[in-house]
Amino acid sequence: MRLLAGDQISPAATLGITGADSTLDLNGFNQDDRALRLTAGQVKTGVGTLTLAGNVTSLAEKTTALIGGSCRWGEPTEPSTWPTDRPRSTPKSRRC
Repeated sequence: MRLLAGDQISPAATLGITGADSTLDLNGFNQDDRALRLTAGQVKTGVGTLTLAGNVTSLAEKTTALIGGSCRWGEPTEPSTWPTDRPRSTPKSRRC
């Protein structure tokens, strides 16, 4: 899926990317959403930023899930699924 405008997807949505051939391409636009759930696939932001109010969840799959570009997130709204051996980013904006 390739966005044609910023915030084209409802900010209340939890984005789901499933499958090795699945891509969410922000096409350089900014997108705000509640959370992101990855099962393989990828998110590409270009010069845009993906801002998440909640968690990023990556589920086991043969193919690695990728987030490429700029992403920001706030405080989790659910129990964290971030690996315990990796620190959370500080500040809350980082280049993925």
